[in-house]
Amino acid sequence: MPLSQKNLHQIRAFNRDYTELLGILNKRVFNTELSWPEARILMLIAVETPISPKDVAAKLALDRSYTSRIIKRLTAARLVVKTASLTDSRAIILSLTAAGKTLNQQLDDLSDAQLRTIFEPLSADNQQHAYEAIETLNQLLFK
Repeated sequence: MPLSQKNLHQIRAFNRDYTELLGILNKRVFNTELSWPEARILMLIAVETPISPKDVAAKLALDRSYTSRIIKRLTAARLVVKTASLTDSRAIILSLTAAGKTLNQQLDDLSDAQLRTIFEPLSADNQQHAYEAIETLNQLLFK
């Protein structure tokens, strides 16, 4: 049975509320100089190294020229470094600089703290229920 219009509205309302709660629509991430797309790219490079700019764009479903401009800004900010691939000299590989790794760790720590703040008011049982609901959605939608 398909979702009713009421169900769809409730899902969309949750998405809006959760997006606002996390501050995703803010221009900057956790009061850093990074925009959300810049932070997403930085965090992807941190976990997917080695990765090419083309693969970054594909994994984040971003336009390649837009991704290229962001990578150029991250490189100029000395957060990301480009190197030639060892297996294909025409290919570029991205990695984080020491400053990029430090900033990525700060973003991870701030993200963890934000989630703790969100879930802290809930009882231990409700925290577990929320986690299980999120895990169920992950299984159904992303695996």
